[in-house]
Amino acid sequence: MAQSIGSSVSIASALSLGDVLTGPEIPEGATIQNLTLTCAGLDGAKPSQIQLEIACGGKVLVQAAPSPGYTSATAAGFEPTQASGQMTVTVSRAPKIPAIGSVTLMVYYTPAAAA
Repeated sequence: MAQSIGSSVSIASALSLGDVLTGPEIPEGATIQNLTLTCAGLDGAKPSQIQLEIACGGKVLVQAAPSPGYTSATAAGFEPTQASGQMTVTVSRAPKIPAIGSVTLMVYYTPAAAA
């Protein structure tokens, strides 16, 4: 049975290249089915230039998620993959005009089958 877990981080100061936000912990043996990333107010420029990398336990799942707005990984070709550990969101391209806001990451996964 699929499950979901999420986290939201309020950004109190402008994000810079390489900043890492930590998300939920995914259990050992899980298969990640989809990810959604929602960002609000992170870049005052139009169009936004910020990009985020999403990883689980050090395994990169999405390399260049655009922001702000709502991104569903499966809409961009993400295929279910086995991964476990700490979810992280890393700034891979900093915003041209920094602003504060929030980042919400939802992870949809199937736990490992019971033995």
